[in-house]
This record gives sequence, C-alpha cells and structure tokens, in this order.
Amino acid sequence: MKIWLVTIGEPIFHPDNKLRLHRTGILSKYILENRKDVDVTWWTSTFSHFTKKQIFENTIDCKIGTNFKMIAINGGGYRKNVSFERIRDHNNVNEIFKKKILEEEKPDIIVSAFPTIGLCESAIAYAKINNIPILIDYRDLWPEVYIDLIPKPFKFLGKILLYPLIRRVNNIFLNATGVLGVTEGFLSIALRKAKRKKNQYDAVFPLGYLKNQYSEAELIKADNYWGTMLSNRAKLRICFFGAIGYQSDWDTIVTCIKIAFDQKLPVEFVICGSGDRLNELVSKTQNLDNVHFPGFVSASQIYSLMKLSDFGLCAFLSKENYLNAIPGKSIEYMSAGLPILNSLKNSELGQLITDFNIGFNYDDADSFLSVIKLALNSKFDKSQLKNNINKIYNNNFDSTTVYKNYLSHIENCISFYSEKKLKNY
Repeated sequence: MKIWLVTIGEPIFHPDNKLRLHRTGILSKYILENRKDVDVTWWTSTFSHFTKKQIFENTIDCKIGTNFKMIAINGGGYRKNVSFERIRDHNNVNEIFKKKILEEEKPDIIVSAFPTIGLCESAIAYAKINNIPILIDYRDLWPEVYIDLIPKPFKFLGKILLYPLIRRVNNIFLNATGVLGVTEGFLSIALRKAKRKKNQYDAVFPLGYLKNQYSEAELIKADNYWGTMLSNRAKLRICFFGAIGYQSDWDTIVTCIKIAFDQKLPVEFVICGSGDRLNELVSKTQNLDNVHFPGFVSASQIYSLMKLSDFGLCAFLSKENYLNAIPGKSIEYMSAGLPILNSLKNSELGQLITDFNIGFNYDDADSFLSVIKLALNSKFDKSQLKNNINKIYNNNFDSTTVYKNYLSHIENCISFYSEKKLKNY
C-alpha cells in the first residue's frame, strides 16, 4: 500500500527540529514505527512556518527508513503569516508540486491537508486523472478566517471579494472522495460546502497529541531553562503556546495581567510563541514582572513548562473556526494533565470543559480573575480535575489510538474504492 500525504506548514523530520510534530508528522511517525508494509511519501515545504527559516536550501527528496520518503519543496518562504510573500510561496510550492508528482510512482490514495487551496486542487486533479481516491483533511476554516477579521458592517464586502476563493474551496470538498474532519462540526461544514450527505469515506479524527518528543537530557536542559526565568514567588502559573496574533483576545489577557500585577496576586503568565501582535503585547506589559515572552520553545521546554504550570490558556476570539474546533493547544495541555482556561464557553472545547470538568470557561477579565482567585484560595479539587483530564485525553486524544484508527480508515477507503472500480469495470 502506497500513501501520499500532502501537507505544508508543519514541523518536519530533521535533526535540527526541536518543535513537536503535528498531525501529518505524528501519522507518519506511527506508520514508520508500526507498519513496514505501508509506503509513505510526505509532500511538504523546506520552509518552517514557525521559525520563518528555510530548513533546506533547495527542493530535496529525503529517504527516512525503508518505507518513508519526504519531498520538501522550496517556495521561497515569507516573513509574515498574512502577506503577499506567503501567497507567492504557496503558489511556488504548488507549481513545483504539480511537476514533481508526474515523476513519482502513482499511490493508492492521497490525503491532502486543507488548507492550502492550491495543493488540494492539484492533488484532486491528479487523483481524478489517475482514478485513485483522495481524502481532504479539513483543519482550518479558510478563507472564513479572513472574513472574521473584517468589521461586522463590512463583512458582506469581504464575502463578495472572497467569493472566487469560497467557490474554489466548495469545489475541493465537492470533488474529494472523502473528508476527514478534526471535529464533527468541521465535517458538517465541509459536507455543507459539498452539498452532499456523509459517505463511507468521511470520518472524524481529532488532533491527537504525541507525548515524549524529546530525550531525558533535553528535558533536564529545559527544566534548567525555566528555573532561571520563572519566579519563585508565584503560587499560580498560566502558560500559553502558539501564535500570538489576531485570532486570540489578547486585550482581555493583558488587562488581567495588569490587574493581577496591581493587586499583587502571586500569579505568573508565560506566553510562548511569536506572531503579529507579540511586539504590541511586550510593549503594553514592559513594566510588569508577572509575565514572560520566551518566544518559540522546543517540545521539551513545552512539556517542562506545562509540568510547572497550573493552567493552559486558550484565549480564542468568538469566530466560527474556533467555535467548531478542539484546538491542538488544548489537547497539548490535556496531555500533561493541565486544566484549561478557555474563552469560548459555547464552543466544542467549552462544551467538553463543562461536560467533563477539565478546566474553566471565562467570558471577560472579571470571570478570568475569579478563576485565578478561586485557584489561589484552593476552592476546587485540583487532583480531581487532573484525573478527569487524563481520562478524557487517554480515551480521545492519545496519538497512538487516534492515528491507528486514522490509518485503518485510509486502508478501508482504498478497499472501498477498489470495490467501486471493480463494479464499474
């Protein structure tokens, strides 16, 4: 069995990569370690979306193990997430992809991550010509995320301007053999775009998380790193990992940081990552000693900090993309038994928190600070929270379970499609 995985924007296999693997990387690792009978080609980019650096100077084929090949394409890179440079990079990657796939042996199935739109369209076109199934792994509501950034009175203009892209996206889901959603909500949206009912190729697989992506020596080094930075006076610590951009309500968080400082609450905020609003946040809190901005951190540093923290922060704005998702960072927190502070009570994550008591939902700065004060005064059972989180994680988000089922579904789709071809022969 031969599988093509088409995904850019994730950390890839490389000796210098210290970032944790994401969805395609974890699936690839699972296959490498457990299924020598499955050949995988991962089509990706030479550019790191997270560090904004080229991992390889040129387009390159990398053989990893006996049954895995990674083809990394150089599209030029970009400095900002929202930029014409990024559009150019993605277009370049797609143009090279369309040429290079003609040089490779035909796979039995393609799994293409959405976004990006160009790679999905090219993968679908190839699958149609070669009569093979293609699954679209639906992870982000795009281009809706850009419409969400437009002020409400002008959203209709955004929908008009982006209509050509919206139509292309709808056609991707219409022409795909099946759709894999990260939640039921995402799958429902995709089927609505495709104007069809669920079929045997469609399925939902959450963003499973892979633990222990580091060595013992790296973990010791990470513990020492935080030991030199964090305050011994803090009785409560809140951590965050991810993009510091316009998708999160940072204004409320900055307000809470300032109030906690003014009220001399023994609370420490550690906000890891980078993004378009990082410099603004640093500027607004520059005179406060209860917040740190370490930048990007490694997998070992993430785990170490989670073990030293009391809450993991999910501060998303109320947008459709986040209301229908259980974000990867929330699953990351759960992997360490860390309670979640979540801004979206009416989201899928908010419902999970309410139903299974794995954290707290907040609406504004007052409710956020109320949770902090409850925690400082030991007004809830932390051990019970942790037990609940571990149970939810092990049953629903453990990477081995998620990606074993994910691969089984891919195999079933190949069988379904082969049977269909025989009937039509």
